[in-house]
Amino acid sequence: MTTQVQRRRGTAQDYIDSGFIGAEGEFTYDKTAKTIRVHDGATAGGFKLVRQGVGVEAQETPVFRKISYDEQGLITSAAVVQFADLQGILTGNVVFANAAITPGTGCKVSFDSKGLVTSVTTLSVSDIPALTISKITDLQDALDAKMDLIAVSSDDDAQGTINLVDGAVKSITLGSAVTLVPPVVSDTTVLHQCMVQLKNPSNYSVSISSATMNFGTSVLSPASTLSSTGTYNVYFEYDVNEQRWVVGIITKTAQQS
Repeated sequence: MTTQVQRRRGTAQDYIDSGFIGAEGEFTYDKTAKTIRVHDGATAGGFKLVRQGVGVEAQETPVFRKISYDEQGLITSAAVVQFADLQGILTGNVVFANAAITPGTGCKVSFDSKGLVTSVTTLSVSDIPALTISKITDLQDALDAKMDLIAVSSDDDAQGTINLVDGAVKSITLGSAVTLVPPVVSDTTVLHQCMVQLKNPSNYSVSISSATMNFGTSVLSPASTLSSTGTYNVYFEYDVNEQRWVVGIITKTAQQS
């Protein structure tokens, strides 16, 4: 008859709490981990032997799964990864789909902190900053050239009220004080403009009627500037949004008195 041999045994707490040190070469049975511990006569608790994992379904094809493992590194369970398992990683690091907007083309784009476009609209007048002529490269040269190339009607020794013609260029030599009056605009769907080359030999008074904004000079007023001796190119354009004429004074050759 065979002889049954029963080794010393205990729970994990028995080994840890009591600091059990087995004899060198001895092996004991861990009732908690269901494994064998071998001892060297010096190390408390000894050394657990690795055993096969349990309760895990074999997977022939690699899949993305969440695994659980024990203190020996053996897999004890595996489950399909859920969105909740990744949510902590994804938060703040994933760029989600763009906001639903109507397809189209526009110049003004709004976007969120992730750089996703949230809306697209066309530009309005308020989106465009005011620019002085001095900031627009070569504008003076372009307007001077236009004055020189387009055939103009002349008005020498002019005085009193001078009614300007939409789309026309006029050369005026002052003989007395004058008032420049741009035409009345009825069609605001097209560009309305007129240009004047003004020659003021004797500091005659020059005033401008029905043009309430000056975009060509930053000093005094259009009338005050034009009252000095010299030759000026004066450009009128109708502002459709403001529904008024604007006037720009482009000095071509001016000797200020």
